[in-house]
Amino acid sequence: MSYRANEPDAQMPPRVFLNRIKRLLDLDDDVTAPIFPVSAAVGRGKSAEYTQFSVFLMVLGLYFIDSGLTQGDAIYILHNLEATLREHYEKALEKSVLAEDGNDDTPVFFLLRKAELRECWSDLEDGPLFLNPRFCYGLNELDDAMRELGRNDPTRLVIQISDLAVMVRRYLSRNKIVDMVKQASERELKKKGNAAKPEG
Repeated sequence: MSYRANEPDAQMPPRVFLNRIKRLLDLDDDVTAPIFPVSAAVGRGKSAEYTQFSVFLMVLGLYFIDSGLTQGDAIYILHNLEATLREHYEKALEKSVLAEDGNDDTPVFFLLRKAELRECWSDLEDGPLFLNPRFCYGLNELDDAMRELGRNDPTRLVIQISDLAVMVRRYLSRNKIVDMVKQASERELKKKGNAAKPEG
């Protein structure tokens, strides 16, 4: 969906874009409690299906990557904040319904800081260092959060998640999505297998 937002006439995203999603799914498969649970049997020729919230997390992960974070960083954030993200995802959808009725139009923002200078902190656990995750409702709350930044805490990644939540809901006609990534990967494997066969 985020690809189609920039390339609305494209019939199929390029391979590199699909590989980014596949890498997110592969990293998620390596943990004990995946955040992208598959809701249908999969196998060669089968389609994997995901809930709307899982698709929301996938696209949010792509937003993280597009903002300069690694795929590992994206999965780390999504796993550690899944419950909180679900809460604000549902609130964003509730507010979008109110907005359609003309009663509310409050954007929801997700703020986060990644710290690369780990030597500035002591007694750190392994893994990426992310600080001060926060959700702001409306531009006034966002403005207050920006005014709190200072010399010792100067940066934030800001992502508007309410439009993303609404986009996912409107784009998906059902509570699932066909996994084009898996299908594209199988085609690539088939091509490589045919190329490896000796002639004659």
